[in-house]
Amino acid sequence: MWAFPILAVFAGAAITLQAGMNARLGVLFKNPLLATAIAFLLACVFTLIFMMATHRQLP
Repeated sequence: MWAFPILAVFAGAAITLQAGMNARLGVLFKNPLLATAIAFLLACVFTLIFMMATHRQLP
């Protein structure tokens, strides 16, 4: 239960990082929709890698 405030802080930081990354990618690609799609794809890939690395068997 004590970890929830810490997770909330990290989630808030992640949102600001994601917004900054989308803005920079939008300028780089000159297309904000493409930038958002690339950021989403990278987030999915990293999430899948994390899930595979921390695979646990369900009870």
